[in-house]
Amino acid sequence: MAALAGACGGIGEVCTLELGARFTPADTAIQVGQTFQASVRLSSCGGKQQLNDVITWHAEDPAVASVDGRSGRVAAQAVGTTRILASGAHYGSVGGLQVTVRAAEP
Repeated sequence: MAALAGACGGIGEVCTLELGARFTPADTAIQVGQTFQASVRLSSCGGKQQLNDVITWHAEDPAVASVDGRSGRVAAQAVGTTRILASGAHYGSVGGLQVTVRAAEP
């Protein structure tokens, strides 16, 4: 995670906290064939300052779950576990979420 420094709110207040990333959903489990929308919220100053970046998504194992690199739409492909990772054009790698794919119920 990137370290940030800058004004955070009050006069003379300096923010030196690290970049925060909150993923929605958090680690999750879905069935083969299901999809969901991944998103990430970036912040600094302990969450007081919201940050913007252009996010690109990718899957560690696209055979288990694929992800649209631009939209963050995740599709379960096969039983297993993988991570869906996010990278920002400005902040670089910001983390990811774990996806467990289970067999579709009959």
